[in-house]
Amino acid sequence: MAMALGWSIIVVASLVWNLKLYTAENLQIALNVARTHLEKDLLYRKWNTQHGGVYVPITTKTPPNPYMDDQPNRDIKTSDGQSLTLMNPAYMTRQVYELGMVKHQVDGHITSLNPLRPENIADPWEAEALRAFEAGAKEFHAVTKFNDKDVMRLMIPLRTEEDCLSCHAEQGYDEGDIRGGISVTVPMEPFWTAKQQTTRNIWTGHVLFWLLGLLGAGLNFISLNKRIAERKDSEIALENSEARFRELFDRMSSGVAVFNAINNAEDFIFVDINKASEHIERLSREEVIGKSVVEVFPSIKEFGLFEVLQKVWRTGETAQHGAKEYKDNRIRGWRENFVYKLPSGEVVSIYRDMTRAKLAEENLQQAQKMEAIGTLAGGVAHDFNNILTAIIGYAELSLISTPQESNIHGHLEKIVKSGKRATDLVKQILTFSRQTDQERRVLLLQPAIKEALKLLRGTLPTTIEIHQEIETDCDPVLADVTQIHQVIMNLCTNAYHAMREKGGVLSVKLKEVKFDENHPSKHPELGPGKYAQISVRDTGHGMDKETLLRIFDPYFTTKKHGEGTGLGLATVHGIIKNHEGVIDVVSAPDKGTTFTLYFPIVEDKNRYEHIITSKPSLSKIAGRILLVDDEESISQLGEKILRLIGCNVSAFTDSLEAFEAFKAEPDNFDIIMTDQTMPGLTGIELSRKILEMRPDIPIILCTGFSEIVNEQQAKEQGVAEFIMKPLTIHSITEAVRRAQQKIKA
Repeated sequence: MAMALGWSIIVVASLVWNLKLYTAENLQIALNVARTHLEKDLLYRKWNTQHGGVYVPITTKTPPNPYMDDQPNRDIKTSDGQSLTLMNPAYMTRQVYELGMVKHQVDGHITSLNPLRPENIADPWEAEALRAFEAGAKEFHAVTKFNDKDVMRLMIPLRTEEDCLSCHAEQGYDEGDIRGGISVTVPMEPFWTAKQQTTRNIWTGHVLFWLLGLLGAGLNFISLNKRIAERKDSEIALENSEARFRELFDRMSSGVAVFNAINNAEDFIFVDINKASEHIERLSREEVIGKSVVEVFPSIKEFGLFEVLQKVWRTGETAQHGAKEYKDNRIRGWRENFVYKLPSGEVVSIYRDMTRAKLAEENLQQAQKMEAIGTLAGGVAHDFNNILTAIIGYAELSLISTPQESNIHGHLEKIVKSGKRATDLVKQILTFSRQTDQERRVLLLQPAIKEALKLLRGTLPTTIEIHQEIETDCDPVLADVTQIHQVIMNLCTNAYHAMREKGGVLSVKLKEVKFDENHPSKHPELGPGKYAQISVRDTGHGMDKETLLRIFDPYFTTKKHGEGTGLGLATVHGIIKNHEGVIDVVSAPDKGTTFTLYFPIVEDKNRYEHIITSKPSLSKIAGRILLVDDEESISQLGEKILRLIGCNVSAFTDSLEAFEAFKAEPDNFDIIMTDQTMPGLTGIELSRKILEMRPDIPIILCTGFSEIVNEQQAKEQGVAEFIMKPLTIHSITEAVRRAQQKIKA
């Protein structure tokens, strides 16, 4: 009897313990399922709140929210006429709950002791939960009756956030106040069914165990296996719920990172990131999970986000970390973060990559600066070209009357040469400010390179040595001298930046190379032929392979903020391609960098434009010319040159007086030569008036610079010749000769 009694006590104790254990587990599983649904609801509500709601088509099921009448943009129409209404977090949550009730029999409810919407009034259980929250409770759950059915009900408080005040401020809420709760109701029927089945199995097992002893132990083992299978089913249901959450998580366009605090928030460990975060940070989930945030992002403390993570973890209050630039040795970009704490204690950062927007803003500012520079450059160019016209023109006139063996003749030649160099400088200024189009001509590279290096020598510190090896017999190329100058200056400036801390040697070489079919270049786009090869080498810190792959990308830069736009090498690459050339780069960390450029050699040497510094040649041209320029010195100079080549000239400094003279005797002139920018009548306006009276008369339009008219526009207005200042004897003579040929034609 004692043994039977003892055995019975053991069996009964085992029975009671198993029933109690399974009941607790069953309830915990139901509670976990409810928490999973609630966390999912909070996440998409958070997303909706941060974006200020979402616009959806107006339907019978989704009419405009009557509780948002005070919102100015509640209802909008798209450009194609579609009517949309703003769906706030509460509205969206209510519709999601209606769908969830149909599909999963899982209900949810947003409620408050002071609801805006009467349908959101709290039932007795919800009212009890809300009062518990006001007393400090973080969560409220219970198995209770709902619509005459057993359900697991779970509720957590809804706190007022800054984005919520647009709808709830009038109720008297402040940021951080508890304005209600959000609940989820999970039916207990599946769990009770599992519990009843398991209870029967436990009873059967224990009875048989009690009756049959060891045989009963075997039956109990079978029962336990059934319990494991049932638990597995519950776990599968939980996994399916987590899969739905993961799908939402990974489809978000914003980056999301989840952290666990360690050592009282002395550091944070990555728990998870979504696909958008992987794309933004160029890191895989596997590379970051389990690692310290400081290890993955070493500059996070300087960035300011680490302090925000600590504050949110310690206070539980949501915080925003505004747009700011993050930069370390691996990645650089602008980020805007929204940080909040989950009920589980994990900290979540939802953030946007603002890099493109910031770069676009900086690019706009740069464009505005360039526009201002361009306006200034245009005015400077006009005045300079007028001054240079007088300098070059009078020097050329003096050359004609000065013996070649005279010392003065040499001095005058230098004045003409310097004037023409100044002319090129004005063209460079206009091209740099995008006021003139690219002007490619047959060009010797030696002077352009030497001039750039001479300019650099005066700006670089003495810690930078400049070595140059320029072959004098390298043939010319077809190029724009200003852009070649820009390429050399850009590459040499980059080389200086790589050496400015420790100093070094900047080497620039020019030589002619030849590729044939038997000895091709490593660049297939360079066919057989001769090329001018320019190499720019520095002894600086060099670049790794990853940097080399991106150096020609627009906006990519390794310089500090404010030192560069990331457009320099991209511009260089574009210039080389436009010149049908190739750029090559070789670099390694601590080994320096070498850029090598290839430009096709021009085979037709007759196209090369030499600088004329000898005595100007004069060829006699007869003709009656009306000359107009508001600058007296230029008007007088033009008159002297035209008379010198045999023309009969009537010169004016007032365009209105000139027109009156023409109007009085229109047949007394063969050619009109006029400046463009003048008070009274501009050159193009004067041309129109004259052509109305004599459509056959050729007009030569001269300008130092004009934003109003270019050569194509002038010729569309009937102008025969368009010449740029500074004027020379050669340019004036040729313009008059071409105009006379048009008269004969």
